[in-house]
Amino acid sequence: MRLMRCIKYKIKPFKQIQENNVIILCDADDEAKYNNIKNEALQRHNETTSTLPFIVNNNTDPREKPTNPYYRNLSNLNQLDTFLDQIYRQEQRSAFKIRADFDTIIKTSEQDRNEQKISYKYIFPVDANTERRVLLIIKPQENIDTYKHYALDVIASMSERTQEDTHQKFGAIFSIIIWIYKFSLARAAIPSLQKHIKRREVYYVECKQNLCFFTAYCFITMPNSKDKRWKDCSRIAEGKRIFKRIYGKEFDDLYQGFNFATDIDEFIEKEQINVRVFTYGDKDQSPNYYAIHHYQNPSSIRDFNVFIIKYGVNALILYVSDVQALIGYHYCDICKLQVFKTSNPNINRDKKSHMEKCQKNKSKTVGKVILEKFARPFVPNIYLIILLTDIYS
Repeated sequence: MRLMRCIKYKIKPFKQIQENNVIILCDADDEAKYNNIKNEALQRHNETTSTLPFIVNNNTDPREKPTNPYYRNLSNLNQLDTFLDQIYRQEQRSAFKIRADFDTIIKTSEQDRNEQKISYKYIFPVDANTERRVLLIIKPQENIDTYKHYALDVIASMSERTQEDTHQKFGAIFSIIIWIYKFSLARAAIPSLQKHIKRREVYYVECKQNLCFFTAYCFITMPNSKDKRWKDCSRIAEGKRIFKRIYGKEFDDLYQGFNFATDIDEFIEKEQINVRVFTYGDKDQSPNYYAIHHYQNPSSIRDFNVFIIKYGVNALILYVSDVQALIGYHYCDICKLQVFKTSNPNINRDKKSHMEKCQKNKSKTVGKVILEKFARPFVPNIYLIILLTDIYS
C-alpha cells in the first residue's frame, strides 16, 4: 500500500481519432473486415442486463478472485473517466483494490510472397491479463484520479506499437472490464475455525458480533495471569470499551468489522502500539505460518501480534501470545525484521551477531550487493522489479 503512494505517472500524449462507437488506436487497412469484427464485438454486450461473459481462471484461489466486475463499452476517453467515477461512488464506503483489462480489436499483418494479408479479431477480457496492470488501492478521491492517469498511459502505450515491433497491432478499444477486490474485514467467528484455536500460541474470544479484532486486543489490555483468567463476556465488554475509545461512539450491531486498510493508522496512533499481522498457507498438506505485515508506530516499543485467517472476503482475527512458537522463528528484538529458525543449533550465536550489527546501524536494514554468476534479462513484470518506485521515491 505504501509503495503505491510513491508512484507517479507521466501523462503520455494520445490524440483520439474520431469514431462513433470505439476508441481507434490505428488506421484500418481493410474497412470491410474491420467493420464486421467491430460490429460482432459490440453485439456481445447485453444492453438489458449489462453483463458480459468474461473469462476467469477457475484454478485461482477463491480468496484471490475479484468480488465485483464492472463492464462498459467505450467510444471515447471521457466515458472512461465517467465510468471510473461511477465505480468509485458505488465502492467508496470502504477501501478496495482495482484492476482492469481492455477489450481490443487486433490487426494482424502477414506477408504471403508479394501480397500482404490483413485480418482482424477481437479479444475477450481475461482476469489473468490484469496482472500486467498496476494494482492500485483506492481510498480517497485522489487515488481514483491517479488511476485515470494510469489508464490513459496504458491506452497511449497501446497506440504506440508499430509494425516494426510486431505483426500484430492494437486496432481499437471497444470496451473495458474492471475487477474490484474488497479488503477482508475482521468479523465474527465460524465453527470450522476452532481447530486453529486449539494451538496454545493463539487465543480467541467466542463472539457473534464483528468484534474479533478488539477482543483480541483485550489480551493486551487485560492479560491472563495465574490468579486471574478473564471470561469471554468480560473480554467482549472490554472490546466494546476499546471500540468507543478508538471511534468515539458506542458499538452497534451494524458495524461491519475492522478494516486494516482504513482503520489501522488511527488505531496504532491512539493506542501507541505496533501491530504485527501473521497468517498461514498450506504447504505439503501442513500449515505454514508467517508474518505478512508490520504496522509500526515509531514512538512505541509495544507489540500487538494478531493471526488473521481469511474466509471469502472476510477474516477472523486471533491474538498471538507466542510468535516464536507459532512460526518457528525468532525475530530480532531490535529491527523486528530479521528472523532466525528455532531449529538452528547456532541460533544464539547468529542472533547475537545480527543484533550487534543492528545496534551499530541503529536498526536500519543494511543492503548488500550480490553479483550473480550469469546476467539476468531486465524483465520487470517477471522479476517484480519496482522501477517507478525507485525512480520517484
